[in-house]
Amino acid sequence: MPLKQMRVASIVLVLVGVGEVLAGSALTAMPAPHLAPAQRTLDEIRAFSPPVANWVLHASLDETWGLTLVGFATLMIAWNAYPRRERWAWYSLAVLTVGYNVGSILIHVLTIDAAILNRDPAYWSLYLGLFASLLALIVSMSDFFGSGRRA
Repeated sequence: MPLKQMRVASIVLVLVGVGEVLAGSALTAMPAPHLAPAQRTLDEIRAFSPPVANWVLHASLDETWGLTLVGFATLMIAWNAYPRRERWAWYSLAVLTVGYNVGSILIHVLTIDAAILNRDPAYWSLYLGLFASLLALIVSMSDFFGSGRRA
């Protein structure tokens, strides 16, 4: 792959990482929008059951902080090892970006409601991250695994 295409793929993956860090940080700082699948506010849940509200908040913060860390790891790998064409970086980014987004989409579809992924713009980032990551990884695949691969 020409150097320019590899650089574009690397930049796309850096942007995916930055997006995940920003989204995860914002949702960790303001968990209320992340509770949209519950279709209730945290105060409404707390009025129903304080322990359930605490569990929901804990689960939400745990998930969003995890997204922040996945994004940070994606950013660091895409910024450092990926442009050097280290094969482990390609595999790691495939797991971190594609794996995270596919897993999150499936969890939402199987446990909540598939329709929320389409009607809530906050969840559209899952599709965008998945598409951008797949595109960058596919475009760069020959550089990591092709016969013209640099040592």
